[in-house]
Amino acid sequence: MSDNDIYQISHSLTLPVHKVAQVYSDETSISDKTIVVKEMGPLATTMQKFLENEATLKPIDSADMFTQFDCLASSDSIPEIMRAMNSLSPGNGQIGYRQVIALVHYLRRIVTTEITKRFGDFILPEHSHVFGSGGDFLKTLHASTAASIICSPLVKTLKTGTINVTSEHGSQHLVGALNITSPYQNMDEVTEILEATGFAFLGLGDLGFPYSSQLRAVRQEFWQVANLKIQETYKRTNNWRQAVNSTSIPIDVLKVVSPNSVILNPSKHSTGVHHISLIPYVLAIYIELEIEGMIAYGFDGIDELSTASLTHSGDEKPNNLIIVVSKDYIHIESFSSSTLNIPLVDYNEIREEKSIEIEAKNLEKILSGKLKGAKRDFLVANAALHLFASEALPQNADDVDVMTVLSNNVNRINNLIDNYELLDKLNELRNYAMLAQ
Repeated sequence: MSDNDIYQISHSLTLPVHKVAQVYSDETSISDKTIVVKEMGPLATTMQKFLENEATLKPIDSADMFTQFDCLASSDSIPEIMRAMNSLSPGNGQIGYRQVIALVHYLRRIVTTEITKRFGDFILPEHSHVFGSGGDFLKTLHASTAASIICSPLVKTLKTGTINVTSEHGSQHLVGALNITSPYQNMDEVTEILEATGFAFLGLGDLGFPYSSQLRAVRQEFWQVANLKIQETYKRTNNWRQAVNSTSIPIDVLKVVSPNSVILNPSKHSTGVHHISLIPYVLAIYIELEIEGMIAYGFDGIDELSTASLTHSGDEKPNNLIIVVSKDYIHIESFSSSTLNIPLVDYNEIREEKSIEIEAKNLEKILSGKLKGAKRDFLVANAALHLFASEALPQNADDVDVMTVLSNNVNRINNLIDNYELLDKLNELRNYAMLAQ
């Protein structure tokens, strides 16, 4: 399957987890791995490139790898951080999935120690977690944060996020502009607000993840290199979707390991990726940590479910890829958002606002039912996806019907908005935040 085919034909297929895990097993031959990869539909080309990279890997020394990773958090030298970022970029010839897994376990140990120091021992209630890779090449609205708030009457979600790296503003800015942040002193307070409202937010910096201003500057530059490579391909092809999916880009290791280290032990975890090349590494983490949930990718280079297109190749063409991961199976689905009865729009209609205050006001208008149209549709679609990933996944692989569930969830969420339940929820979150001051 060519790069172009992955977004020309819709796919719906299911494979046992143990079969996909063979792709990451040292005990499986290259030829047997290739057989499995060929069965992965829209992921086949990406997974084949991944196998080729793994076959020629000359792994970085483990001690050097951890030293370089520590540099990301401890160094204030931008050139030094950039060297570390380049050294740790998955797919660079020395960082493969084994190294990514090792870094995930290393980060989990570091952050767990920091959380315990700050908050003490903790057990959170059963909850879902959502955090995308960021790096959205088309700068869309804060979909995962809004989806978490929208779904709060139905499922408990602990949203983690950042200030911003490559966007105008981050999820931490959005919850601040909505006046729903709380200065938690301990995890009991997080538990209390989760139980009471269904939504809580924690910044990654507060949890001990690497996040200095120098690191942010380097990561912005790293993303610009990727963006320029795609723009160069686009100039030659005049096809944005083809340019995004056919261009090899440098991968920011923190866009792989940080969102998916699941430090707070959620029952379900969902993420989005901004480029298809991240998926083999993210899927390896899901399998290694036995994560249940979902991975989302918009074929135009966004880390969430897209309801827009730059290609305008017809509503029936898939503009999204989702991977549902359960304990027993992995379901891969590519589809057009138009199958959810959501009109396909231009990306200009769902781009982030320059002002976080305007974006927050628009979200409030959506929650109150006052703002309809493309922005509402985009956030409702992503909330429907988050709800699907957060509720109980079908036990039997044959019972997976993604499109029916998503369509039903779109209706459920629109009903919440139209019945003013989400405006009430926003006011409830504000009241809790005000009492916590």
